[in-house]
Amino acid sequence: MPDRGQVMIATKAVEEKQAFQKKVLISFSDTGCDIPQDRLNRIFDPLYATKNAGEGTGLGLSVCYGIIKDHQGEIIVESEEKKGSIFKIFLPIENEVEGYVNETRQEIKSKLNPSPKEDKIESKV
Repeated sequence: MPDRGQVMIATKAVEEKQAFQKKVLISFSDTGCDIPQDRLNRIFDPLYATKNAGEGTGLGLSVCYGIIKDHQGEIIVESEEKKGSIFKIFLPIENEVEGYVNETRQEIKSKLNPSPKEDKIESKV
């Protein structure tokens, strides 16, 4: 960012009400230069670059796009003239992960508060 803008990274859990799906939102925003509106629809195209030859390959955003899509996610970009840009990445939170987290919590609880063991008394007649 030529004018020393700020970069902000934030995360947040969100719920998509129509699909009843929980997602994590990761946003990257800056207060630097904006992305011109006529270029926004091409920034995820492979080999598309706004830099001069030798300054970049134009693969970064297309690779990011591919990885996010491979994980059933979505990436959205918004840009406002002279205010900066924001990239929003939405990734699903899988039930398997939630199950693992809940199982791990139960394991921790049982280690912290073990249930009393039953003593078995054997009698011989």
